[in-house]
Amino acid sequence: MRISGYTYKADIYCPQCLADKLNLIEFDDIEHSLDHLALGRYDRFDESSFDSDSFPKVVFKIDLDSTDQCGVCGRYLKGVRYGIDYL
Repeated sequence: MRISGYTYKADIYCPQCLADKLNLIEFDDIEHSLDHLALGRYDRFDESSFDSDSFPKVVFKIDLDSTDQCGVCGRYLKGVRYGIDYL
């Protein structure tokens, strides 16, 4: 499944805006950065073990509708809005 965004602190973020919010600069890939940040604190493979207020949870493209946008930049996370491909 394709990761389209993240829920964190009651909002939805595109990968770039989440990386900016969390100052994730250690790795080129946000998933590797989040894995590193979670080490010893959160089990990212068991999202029921933590709350999205504490640590970001992934949002898959299949779970979104066409109106879901990043809470920071406004990018449509599904990738298509009114027949226009935004990704």
